[in-house]
Parts: sequence; C-alpha cells; structure tokens
Amino acid sequence: MATATSSSLSPSQIASIVGQAQQAQLTATEWSKLSAADQSQVKQAISALNANYLKMTIPKYALCEANGGAQSASYSSANPTQMTFQIPQSASGWATELVIDANLTVDYTAKTTSPTIAVNAAGVAAAFSSLTLQFGSNTSQIDLRPYFAYVNKRLSGYNRSLYGQTQGNAVSGISALLYTSPTVNAGNNTWIFRIRVPLNALHPLTAEGMLPAMGNTGKGIIRLQPSSEFNGVDPILSAVTTNGTVSVSGTVKVKMGYRDGHSLATLQQLAPVVLGPAGIGTVQYVQLEAKQNLVAGLYQRQHISTTLPMYRLVNLVIDGNQSSSFSTVSNILGYEVSLDANAGTALYKYDNSENVTMTDYYEVVRDQYGQDMDEGVMIACDALGQNVVNPSNQDGGAFFNMTSNGYTAAHVGVKLNSVGSVAGIAPRVENWALVVNPLGLSVK
Repeated sequence: MATATSSSLSPSQIASIVGQAQQAQLTATEWSKLSAADQSQVKQAISALNANYLKMTIPKYALCEANGGAQSASYSSANPTQMTFQIPQSASGWATELVIDANLTVDYTAKTTSPTIAVNAAGVAAAFSSLTLQFGSNTSQIDLRPYFAYVNKRLSGYNRSLYGQTQGNAVSGISALLYTSPTVNAGNNTWIFRIRVPLNALHPLTAEGMLPAMGNTGKGIIRLQPSSEFNGVDPILSAVTTNGTVSVSGTVKVKMGYRDGHSLATLQQLAPVVLGPAGIGTVQYVQLEAKQNLVAGLYQRQHISTTLPMYRLVNLVIDGNQSSSFSTVSNILGYEVSLDANAGTALYKYDNSENVTMTDYYEVVRDQYGQDMDEGVMIACDALGQNVVNPSNQDGGAFFNMTSNGYTAAHVGVKLNSVGSVAGIAPRVENWALVVNPLGLSVK
C-alpha cells in the first residue's frame, strides 16, 4: 500500500473527495481516475472519520418488529416455524449489532424409570439452528448458527464474559434479567438468555459491517429458525437430550443496536462513510461447506472455497460420539491447515504421532486468548487476535488471504481416533467464517 507521502492530493482535495463519498456523490469513474496512492490517502481519511464517528456517537437500540408488526415472536417446540424480524428505519441510522433476547419455559417430564437428561454441548444457543440477515432479494449479510456468536465472543480474549454473565461485580436482580443458567429439573425451567451478533465485527472503531437502517436504503430481514428437534442427541442441533419428554414455549425479541450520529460532545450530527467506490468493504458471517462422513484414523480434509479475505475461520469438529461435547480433546489426534490445491504442504500441523502435538495447539490457544475454547472448537485463523498483546483489542490484521493476489486454495484437516458411536449424530466438521467483502453491501 502506498504511503501518505506519495499522494499527489492536497489536504483540501482529499477533504473534497471524502465529502463527495460521504454524500454518495463520488462515482466509480471518478474514483478509478485516482492513483493507488491517492486512493490510499482517501481511504485513510475515511477510516479516521469513521473511527471518530464510532468513538463519539451514542449507542442506541431499537426493537425489530416480528412477523409483520408484533413486538415479539412466539417460540414453540411443537411448531418450530421460522421467525422473521424487520430492521427498523431510523433517520441517519446505521445498524452495528443484533441482540436476540429469549425467554423460554422448558417443561420437562421425566421418565418413570431410569430418567436421564442433560444440556447438550451448544447449550442455550442450540434453541436456534440458524440466523440469517438478508437485504433485498439475494444479498446475505449473515448466515450462521447462533452458537458461533458465543465462539466469536470467546475469541475476544482475557476474562471476557459471555452474554448476560459477568466476571466482576454482579447484582442478582440485574443478572436475573439478563441470563439464567439452563436448568433441567422436572417441571418448568426458565431459560433467559441473550445472543449478540456484532455487525462491525472487525473492531469497535471500524465501520466495516455497519448496515444502513434509514430511509429507502432497503429493509433488512432477520430470519431466526427455532430448533426442529429441541430434544435430541446432536450436540449443536438439539439443546437437551433425554429419555423423557420436553416441551418448550416462550417469546423471542430482536433488537438492533445502531448509531444515528448524535453525540454528547458536539451539537453536530456526525456521519460515517461506508458506501460508494471510496467506501469500505462489509463484514459477513458465512457458513462454508461442511466435511461429512468422517473416517477414523485418517486426515479428513475440507477444501475451503472463497474469494474473500477471511478474518476468522473456525472449525467445529463433531465426532458423533457424545452429546455433551462436540469432540473430546482426547479423540482429536491431529489438526492441520494447508494453503495449496491438493493439501500437500501444511502451513502448520499438530499431530500426536509427531513432535508437535495437539498439546501444543491447546497451549497456543490458551496463551493467545487467556482461556480455552469448547472441546471440538478449532481455530484455523483469527486475524483480529493474531500477534497482539490482548486479543480483545482486535488490532490484528493477518487475515487469511483468499483473494486474487493471495492463496488460490486452502484445506483444513482433522484426524480423529473414533467416530459415530452414537446413533443420530452425523460425524462432520462444520466451518464458519468471518469475511470482508471488499465491494461493500449492495442494497436492492
């Protein structure tokens, strides 16, 4: 990238171009006429403007209407129909996160003899099987399992609590409003939990990923799918497993976190620059193709196909041996990432049959984040926390370059000792990525 000193534009010219971009008046033709150095200078000015916007503005929340106008959607395990929520419109509003609040009653009837029940590995997040956010007819901004929002939070680093919980002082009355540990006692159990999905997920002071929520820019539709099998053995598709019966009812609300330019520090209404040829890319959560039909004792490699830079790539190893964990630590014998078409050369590899073992992998993760991931959650790439003192700063930038000037192919491989000992669990590796689309959001 060109340095600031190589630009031929004066400060006033840069300010003029930034102003055009801010008003969406900068055309692709005008932008293409600028040299690479000049484009770099303009982008630096835009980044500084957007950082100031996020630093100065007040975070606000607005309710997303459910199913055509209701304040909440009804959850029923007997009829797990898809819930839809609409991104509300706010003058000058830019959405920065989605907040899902669930208040469920889990009614458990134990079996008369030898009753068993347990919460599965994904916990409360398995109450939902998918979350999507769509603009227009074909632009998918988010497509992920809600459980991965919890993984995303854990990757924030040292002593970062999960949603609704706290590591420091906690007031019991406040905690009861935000979160209850999932109980599975006979009778009714109240599950209160929150799932938060940041949209500008790369850094709190970057605008990449913010979504327009004003005027006629296109109304985003959130679709939340309740689990079709709340009681079952799959550790991420079902929330509990029991030989008794479970029925679930309750309500789900979705709120949009947003900024509209208002600040405590200035009367001026601030505005970001996020669209147009001089704007920035947009962050997307995507589920990549899963590796199915795992075989014990051999590396099972999954081709990673994307042309976008990946800032996070997480693999969820489900060995099919139990519901209480995705895959036990002792069952994962090897893990590797290769950056070529035939997976012939590993960029890095941990294997219990070699000198660099899985013990080293888990130690690397613990050193980097100050905590462990759930068993079976493997981190192939995390640019946000790479080579920084504290990953909660999210200042890392070593993204997985799968663009035209980067790696043409990639594979992730895992070797398991055993697979598929429990009927009803399909052994597989699910792949989730946080990517940046450099072309930005296309609103139709």
